[in-house]
Amino acid sequence: MTKTKVEDIKFSNNKQAKSEFEHYFYKRKPVIIKEYVNTWPCFDKWSISYFETLYADEKKSHENVVDVSPLPYGLSFPPNILKKTLLSKFLKSLSEQELRWKTSPHHRNPDFKDDSMKETIINKRKLLENYKPSDKEFYSDPNHPYNKYTCDESHIYYYLQQYPIAKLPSISKDIPSETLLDEFEESLFASSSLFIGTSGLRTSIHYDQPLVENLFCQLEGQKRIRLWHPTVKFDTFSGVYAHVALFPELEDCPVKPTYDIVLNRGDVLYIPKGWWHHVESLSRSISLNFWYY
Repeated sequence: MTKTKVEDIKFSNNKQAKSEFEHYFYKRKPVIIKEYVNTWPCFDKWSISYFETLYADEKKSHENVVDVSPLPYGLSFPPNILKKTLLSKFLKSLSEQELRWKTSPHHRNPDFKDDSMKETIINKRKLLENYKPSDKEFYSDPNHPYNKYTCDESHIYYYLQQYPIAKLPSISKDIPSETLLDEFEESLFASSSLFIGTSGLRTSIHYDQPLVENLFCQLEGQKRIRLWHPTVKFDTFSGVYAHVALFPELEDCPVKPTYDIVLNRGDVLYIPKGWWHHVESLSRSISLNFWYY
């Protein structure tokens, strides 16, 4: 039976974080950490409007060009095509994109799937079955078969997804150089990424590959996350890629999630190695994560 809630903890103080967290770390058990990020500069500073002001400055031009993913119906089937754009332009477009989603039939009725949406999901699944890591050209070629979708531009939603925070030095200084996972000898920092988007963005069921620990921090807005235990068996296209072209809110999922939760501003979700997860944005949001080997 699905458990509707992951346990949550609040550290007495961040100096005691390791001792209060290690039970979950060694058990490889998801947990929501409350108020852990509240003392970080990014918690108070970061917002869509703050980023808009910051990146309107021409002096930031060296970091203003970013890669965003154009997603049909807001559905992310990584690996996605990447499109270069100005971060300032992308940020300005979010209000229109949010309004467009909230007036779409796909928002008013979560179960609504027109023929084009169904075809998009089916075709992407077929294409991913033949995916090879050597097919690198599809990242930038909109005419590559993996990148063709049947919907018009009004159903394309853009997502700054898994963008390396190191490429944005003007804001990377607002995050700590270490997190609680650095206190464990078994952990080795891998990378940190930024996610910015609107309501309706959904990432297909996947686990993080290579196998890494994930500290997922919600800094603005809300996200719904479903989690499945690593022992659950999903088809991952012959094991080549760790995503399943499956969206549990749109299709029959063969296995109910172990947990089904909503992350609010200030929440940090620990996703242990190998845990399957599906992410759905419930509002305009900013998320930050830290991966550890």
